Amino acid sequence: MTESGPDGASEMSARVDAPQNRSPVVALCAAVAAVVVLVSIATGPAAPTLRRAGLLPGPASVTEAWFSDVARLPRVAAPGQRVSVGLVVANHEGSDRDYRWRAEMVDGPKVTQVASGALQVRHGDAEHLKVTAEMPQTPGRSLFRIVVDGGSANEPVLSIPVCTFEHDGSGCEDVGR
Repeated sequence: MTESGPDGASEMSARVDAPQNRSPVVALCAAVAAVVVLVSIATGPAAPTLRRAGLLPGPASVTEAWFSDVARLPRVAAPGQRVSVGLVVANHEGSDRDYRWRAEMVDGPKVTQVASGALQVRHGDAEHLKVTAEMPQTPGRSLFRIVVDGGSANEPVLSIPVCTFEHDGSGCEDVGR
């Protein structure tokens, strides 16, 4: 580029522009690297210190429960028949727990407790539980429900729809056996 100075002489000047913005890819890589470093520090050796300082939440507390053998769950029963259900209760609450459990038969608005008990589970362990209950004397469809109480949050509830058939064996034809 040619410009005239105050004395009219021509001067050659080269204009060099400094880059105004860096490549977006470089900026993104830097941001990702910073996040990875911070997460590594927060979840690694610094995690206990950050938790004590209140800067990082503690691990989630939860109680899990599940049926130990889904294929053997009762779907159909005779009136008054005793049925057994196996379940597992796992404690991830942060300390040992004493759980109370109850088995209920739910028939519309009517709820009848049919069994109950207690179970101790050490933190990080899982215990097997066998619940045995008597089916209603009256034929019909009901819900066999098991409630585990003693965790710090919501109590696990396991439910099995069970059909109690008529004395002649009818009434549950559409329920898988």
